[in-house]
Amino acid sequence: MRATLGRPESGSIRGFGRVVASRPSGSPQFDRPSLWVLVKPSVDVNGEDGTLSTGDYQKGDNAALFVTGAPPNGAQSLSDKKFVSDVFAQAISQKSANIYENFKVTKVKPGVTDNGADYFLVDFQYDLLTGAGFVVARKGVGAITAIGKGTQAMVAATTEARYKKVEKDLRQVVESFRVYDGSSAAVARMYE
Repeated sequence: MRATLGRPESGSIRGFGRVVASRPSGSPQFDRPSLWVLVKPSVDVNGEDGTLSTGDYQKGDNAALFVTGAPPNGAQSLSDKKFVSDVFAQAISQKSANIYENFKVTKVKPGVTDNGADYFLVDFQYDLLTGAGFVVARKGVGAITAIGKGTQAMVAATTEARYKKVEKDLRQVVESFRVYDGSSAAVARMYE
C-alpha cells in the first residue's frame, strides 16, 4: 500500500479556521506492508503534532520519517558515514538522548536517483535501553535524501530476533521512499 503525505497548495494548513505554520517543503511517499498501521501527524488549533510512521507496533517493527536541517555539504554529505550516522542517531533518539547505546551504521550505499535527487540506503544497529531496564538489540535499514532546505530520512527497524523475518518488509518501505518538492511535475508523479 502506498502512503503519501501531501502539502496543501497554499503552503499552509487550515485547522478550525486558524492558519498554522506549514511543514517544510516536501511531500514524502513510501510503500508499506498491507497489514502495517499508518500514523499521520494530527493538525488542530494548537498546531501540528506527531510524525509520519507505519508499523506492526506490537511486534516492534516500525518505520518513521525524520526531517532535519540541510546537509552541511549539500548532497555530498549523504554518502558521508559520519553525517548519516548523526542523522540516524537523532532519528532513533527523538524521545530522549539516553535510550540507546552501541549505535553503528554498518553500510551506506547509493540507491536510486529520482527526479534529480540522490537517495542512499543505510543499514544500522543499536541497543535500545527500555524504561523497564531491559536492553533490546535492534537492527534496521533506512533511506536518506536532501530535498529543498532539509534532510529527510526514512528509518525502519525491528528487534534483532525478528530482523531476518521482516527484513524484506523493512527494505520495501525504505527502497520505495521518495520526497517530492511540491512542484507540479513532482506532485503529479506522486499519484502515478
